[in-house]
Amino acid sequence: MKKIIIFILIVCVLLAAVQVFLFWELKEPTNESTFTELSITDEAVQELYEKANPSEDYDTMQDVYARGNFSNQFILGTAIVSILRNNPQDTVSESDVNVAIKQIFGTITYAHESGYIVSDEVCGFQYDKNAHLYTILKGCQKNGDSKLLRKITSARKSDTEYIITEKLLTSKTIYDELNQTYTITVYDDIGKSHQIETLTYMEGEEVPVVEIEDYIVQASTYEYHFVFDGETFIYKAIEKVS
Repeated sequence: MKKIIIFILIVCVLLAAVQVFLFWELKEPTNESTFTELSITDEAVQELYEKANPSEDYDTMQDVYARGNFSNQFILGTAIVSILRNNPQDTVSESDVNVAIKQIFGTITYAHESGYIVSDEVCGFQYDKNAHLYTILKGCQKNGDSKLLRKITSARKSDTEYIITEKLLTSKTIYDELNQTYTITVYDDIGKSHQIETLTYMEGEEVPVVEIEDYIVQASTYEYHFVFDGETFIYKAIEKVS
């Protein structure tokens, strides 16, 4: 009887081991991607970040950060700036804009129209529907009151995605004509709703330099997502994480 009990116990242990083995072998693979940390100076990281940032102008970029998605004007402007960075010109064809949009954003819905974007290359673009051509507008006044302060702090990559983390502050300068003083207010958010520092200086005095490193802990944190679409890594989304 004792041998039979031992035999039954051995069989039960073996069956349990087989069940555990089958569970792990047949378990569906997870969709979690393995990410590798990259240097922020990595060439691919820098190229993707530049591709997603056609401008340093506050008014141009504000909507993207605030909404977390891309307006039609931003899509067109980003493509046009990309073209002009490589080949400065006075006009850009509709077909070239289509190619650039595909390279940057992948397959995305947009419509050709005139628009506004402030960068070193352009300040606006006028669309001619009949000629299927964009005329580049230059020389418009940049807004010097509000500024973006930004810095890449980390980057990581999987087989299908790049994620670039950025810190962001905004500042606004106001001139008090009566007292002949300037006030620089630093905010930790794109909407300039939360003030973290105020710097004042007299006209003729040295202008205080606002460095993002001095406020890096308080700065907002954003993640840029670039997803592989079968051909290249396209700019998919920007997300505020803190």
